[in-house]
Amino acid sequence: MIHRRRPVFRREAAGVIEVNLPPAVSDVLVRAAEQLQATVEVPGSPGFARLFARVDESTADEDPAITLSRQMLLDSVASTVIGSAGKRLITDDEADAWLKVLGMTLARHAAELHVTTDADRASLSKEDGAMIDLIQALQVSLMIVLDTEAPANR
Repeated sequence: MIHRRRPVFRREAAGVIEVNLPPAVSDVLVRAAEQLQATVEVPGSPGFARLFARVDESTADEDPAITLSRQMLLDSVASTVIGSAGKRLITDDEADAWLKVLGMTLARHAAELHVTTDADRASLSKEDGAMIDLIQALQVSLMIVLDTEAPANR
């Protein structure tokens, strides 16, 4: 008998996505969101530098309002992910927050590992490479399901 694996994300209805993640992957997502929130507290770190790089490179200092708005966005999406990571059904807005957290996590993780080229990526440890692969797979799966129309007969 052939057993089909359920997709990790599936469009349940308009604005609603079914989540079939193993608990360990949900835990990774929560830790990623928590680590993003902690990054705000470490201004000298490579992750902070990547997430809060100056918008206008021609100025000596970033506008504090821009930095504050980025911090508020980061905290908002991270909180949304932490609150929804264990749910079986999430909204499209929650899925969008997941995508943002995954993208920021990928950027922060790559900066902390000093990955700037394909050669750098290829030289990562098996564990670090697997983490990047997981993040990218979740991103792609979420993008696909967000572009999927709701089933007609549900």
